[in-house]
Amino acid sequence: MKFTSAKSQTKQHKPVLFLHGAYCDSFVWDEYYIKYFSEKGFDCYSVDFENEESLFTLNPTTINTYVNQVLDCIKKIGEPPIIVAHSMGAAVVQKLYAKHKIDFPAWILMTPTPPRGYGMSSQMMMLTDPTLFNQMYLLQMLGKSFVDPGLAKHVLFAEDFDDKKAESYLHNIKSMPHSLVYDVMTMVISDKDLKVDFPVMLQAADYDKLVTRADVETVENTYDIKANYYDSGHALMLDKSWKVAADDAIAFIEENVKQK
Repeated sequence: MKFTSAKSQTKQHKPVLFLHGAYCDSFVWDEYYIKYFSEKGFDCYSVDFENEESLFTLNPTTINTYVNQVLDCIKKIGEPPIIVAHSMGAAVVQKLYAKHKIDFPAWILMTPTPPRGYGMSSQMMMLTDPTLFNQMYLLQMLGKSFVDPGLAKHVLFAEDFDDKKAESYLHNIKSMPHSLVYDVMTMVISDKDLKVDFPVMLQAADYDKLVTRADVETVENTYDIKANYYDSGHALMLDKSWKVAADDAIAFIEENVKQK
C-alpha cells in the first residue's frame, strides 16, 4: 500500500483522504485535486490500494482488503479525515462505515459505486452498449494492451474532451483482481447500515457510462440527498469540470465541517 501526503501551509481544515476507484491509483488525484485542496488549507492524503493477487492465493483481495488499508491510513493520519471517494473508493468507505461506524467529518462521494453494487448496471451495459461491455471484459481478462486505445475517452470523459489527452491516461490503467471485481459487482450494504450522522455530498456526471442515473438514485435514496451533476464523464476529477466540482466540494466542507 502506497500512502502519500501533501501538507498545507495554513492547515485551516480537517485533513482529507482521497480514495481512488477501480483500474487506477492515486494518480487521478495528483493532476489537480491534491495541489488545489492543499492550497485551500487542507492536509491531503491519498492511498494506492494494493491489488496484486496470485491465482492460487488463500487470501483473495476483496473490498474488506481495501477497508483494512483505509483503516491503516486513518491510524497514520491520527484522526478520521474528510473522505473524497471516487467510484469504487466509495464502495470501500461505505463498507468500512457499515462495519466500523467511524464518525467521519464528511464524505464527498464522486460518481460512486452504489451500496447494492453493479450487478444490474452491468447487465444493462451488456444490452445497451455491448461494445463497451466487451472492452471492459477484455480489460479485466487480458489487460489494457488488448483494448481499443479510445476506451479511456469513451469510458471516462465527456465527448468534447481532448482525444489525445484522454488516450494519454491509458498507460496508467491498472489490473484488478477477479475476486475484487466480483465482490464489488455483488456488494450489498443495507441502508440501515449507512445511517450516518455526518454530512454527505454526492457528485455525479452527465455523461457517465459506468455509474448510471439509476445507480445515482440509489445513493440519493440511501442518504436522502440530491446529487450535483456536472458536464463530465466518469473521471470527474480529471475532466473539464474538475474545478467546478472541487470548488463545490470545498464550499460544502466549509459550510458543514468545523474548521481547525
